[in-house]
Amino acid sequence: MTASAEMTLFTLTREHPDFQAEAIGENVVLAMMNRLEPYGTWVPNYAEIAAGIAQAANHDPLLPGRKDGCKLTAALLVALAFVRSGFHPNLTTQKGFGLFQIRPPSPRIDGNRLLRPRDAAYIAVDLVRQSMLASREEPWEVRLAWLLSETGAPSTADVKKSMDIMILAESVFEGAFGSRPKALPEGR
Repeated sequence: MTASAEMTLFTLTREHPDFQAEAIGENVVLAMMNRLEPYGTWVPNYAEIAAGIAQAANHDPLLPGRKDGCKLTAALLVALAFVRSGFHPNLTTQKGFGLFQIRPPSPRIDGNRLLRPRDAAYIAVDLVRQSMLASREEPWEVRLAWLLSETGAPSTADVKKSMDIMILAESVFEGAFGSRPKALPEGR
């Protein structure tokens, strides 16, 4: 594996020789969610949400060149859904739609898709990747700020939210796998 492949945020297909990410099971994602909110209102929806997150993480991991790429992607999506909506799959607010509170749809994104956990998870992976690439020169912890920004220009509050979500994602990963993820890539 090349050094750049381990750190890439671009999509590699499973057939690509640098694709190293090992799949994560729906049951592991479900356990991550239950650790954060075991008695929440949306527990009956957790299986569908976990399935959507696992499918998106396994199909399109953020770091496909890392063995733990699918696991990191799932942990990040779980943390993002918990912070943004409390795992409420149909939440609609002025800030966004569904689990990840993605901003009101552009002509490219049908708003109804954001209310279906599987579709929302796939869209969230794409938007997280875009956010990380848009802020590639920033430290890893603040690279969600672009996604969280309501104006397109991240504020200090967006940077803090990004840091909080990334710290929570590390904690979710550690709770599920017994250790923190190895060093994440610096700004590139």
